[in-house]
Parts: sequence; C-alpha cells; structure tokens
Amino acid sequence: AQLTAVKAANVDAVFVPAFGAAPTPTSTPGPTPSPLPTPAATPRTATISLLLAPDARGQGLGRRILALAEAEARRLGLHALLAEISLANTASRQAFTAAGYQPGPQHAGFVTMTLYL
Repeated sequence: AQLTAVKAANVDAVFVPAFGAAPTPTSTPGPTPSPLPTPAATPRTATISLLLAPDARGQGLGRRILALAEAEARRLGLHALLAEISLANTASRQAFTAAGYQPGPQHAGFVTMTLYL
C-alpha cells in the first residue's frame, strides 16, 4: 500500500489504502442484492479513521480531511472508503453521513459506514 499524506489547515493526516481481493461469486440463492456494491464485493477499498483533538472539533477540519481523503482515494482508483464508527459516537456518525457515507452492518457496538466512489 502507498502512504499518502494530506494536509488540511494545520492538521496532517496519513491516508493508507488497504486493498483486498474480490470474493469469488457463488450461485447460492439469497436475498435480492442491493443496487450498490457491498464493501466485500468491492476489491479496491480503504478503511479510513479520523480522530480530532477536542479543541480541533467544530471548525470544519474533519470535513476538509474527509474531502481530501476522498479526492486521494479517487486519484488512486479506489472504489469505496469504509469507516468503523462507534454507535455511541453520534457526532462522528453525523459527520460521515454528511460527507456521503452510508450506514451498513452493525456489530459489537460499531457501524460500518461506506462511501462509494
């Protein structure tokens, strides 16, 4: 994976794409598939994590960092960005939703949010 540093205001972030392989399709009958690809079926995805110091919150830095990460992901040819967010972290879930991430499966107190590029 290639490390890419992005900068927003005085905040540095490191974007580390993690690539996976597409699963082998099966002929097992199941529910009607979603019109959107699932992260497991999208071979070029990266997991993103965003942590801001309390005094840096509410200034739009997170939004700018997410926008920079999205632009970098597109430049790298990724198909989706994933974020694992605590269900208790309402502010973070709202920020990712505002950035276009869609909530998905929930597990162990977390939700997987996905931005399809």
